[in-house]
Amino acid sequence: MKPFVPSERWRSLLRALLRECSYLPDPVARKYMHEMVLQRYRHHAEPKSKLKLLLDPPRQVALERATKQRLSFLKRANEGYTKPLEKVLFMSYGRTGKRRWELVTAFLTPDTPVDTMAVKEVINQPGMFDDGWAPPPILVGLLRSQLNSQHVAQVSPRLQIKDLRPVIPKQNVWGRPLAWSRKRNIRKRWYQGALDSVLPPLPESDLDVLKGLVTGTSQWAPPVKRKKQIEEDKDNPGPSAGGILSPQFLVDGPQKGPTFGKYVDGRPHQITRRFMQRLWRRVYSLVPDITLHPKTNRPIFNWHLFDEKPNLAITLGDGFDPGLFENAGGEKESSPSVQGYQRPT
Repeated sequence: MKPFVPSERWRSLLRALLRECSYLPDPVARKYMHEMVLQRYRHHAEPKSKLKLLLDPPRQVALERATKQRLSFLKRANEGYTKPLEKVLFMSYGRTGKRRWELVTAFLTPDTPVDTMAVKEVINQPGMFDDGWAPPPILVGLLRSQLNSQHVAQVSPRLQIKDLRPVIPKQNVWGRPLAWSRKRNIRKRWYQGALDSVLPPLPESDLDVLKGLVTGTSQWAPPVKRKKQIEEDKDNPGPSAGGILSPQFLVDGPQKGPTFGKYVDGRPHQITRRFMQRLWRRVYSLVPDITLHPKTNRPIFNWHLFDEKPNLAITLGDGFDPGLFENAGGEKESSPSVQGYQRPT
C-alpha cells in the first residue's frame, strides 16, 4: 500500500529539522533537540508503528502537520523570537517537557536498601496513597523552597501548588467520615500536582555548561547559518515575471503592501551574547542548587537570583578633579543671547 504522505516529504522535513537544530545558539539545546527529532522519527520507523501508520491516512496528515509546526517553531527560535527560544531552553534544561519528567523520576528514585533491616522497613511501609502514607521528604523540601522564593513563583513556567501536604477533610458534605477511596484520590491528585509543579535539579555536566554561559567564562559564538538563496523582488518583478500582467497577478489579484502581521506574537532579535545571557539567567534562576546541612544532613535548596538594578552612584578615586561638581546645585547659567533675535509670540 502506498503511503498517503510520500517518503520524500518525510525526508525533506527531517533534513530541515536537523538543520534548524544545528542553528540553535545553545550547545545543550542543539544536542537535546537533535536527539529528540531522531527519536521521534525512529519511533515511527519501527515495523509495528510503520504498518499502523500506513493504514491510517488521517494520522499521517496529522503527523505531517505536527512536524511542520515543530519546524516553524525551531525557525522562529533561530530567528530570535523570545518566546520560542525561551521554550527551547526550558525544554533542553529540563524546566518543562519530557526531560523534566525524566529528571523528576531520577530525583525521587529512592536509594537501594543496603541490608536486611532496610529491606524490612521498605516492606512495612504503607502502600502508595494509603492511610499513613507520606510524600517523600526531599519532594516536600523542594516544594517549600519554591513556594518561599517569590522569583521562582513569578518566572516558573509551571503552576505552583499551594499546600505542602494533601488537605483531607475529616467529614464529607453529609457529616459522615470520609471514605477510604476518597482519601486515596485526594492524595493521588495532590501528588500529581506536586510532580507537575516541581523544578528538579540539573546534572552536574549541564549545570556547569549553563553556569559558564551565564558568567561568561565559557566561549560562545553564534552558529553560522547557511546562506539563503536570493529571492526575486515581488515589488519589482523582472522581465521573466511578465510585468504587471504576471501569472501571480492574474490568479491572486493585487497584493497589499507590507504589514506588521508577522510581528503580532513578538519580533525577531539579533542573537548576540547579551541577548542570550538574559535567557540563560532566567533558566539558571529556575535551577535549584542542593547542599547538605552540616548537622542534620538534610538537603537545602538554594536558587540563583540575579539583581540587575542599575548602579545609582560610582566610586571616584583620590585623583578626581573637584571642579567637576562646581555649580552642581546652584543657579543655571543663562544661555548667550543672539542680537536681533526676538522670541516669537
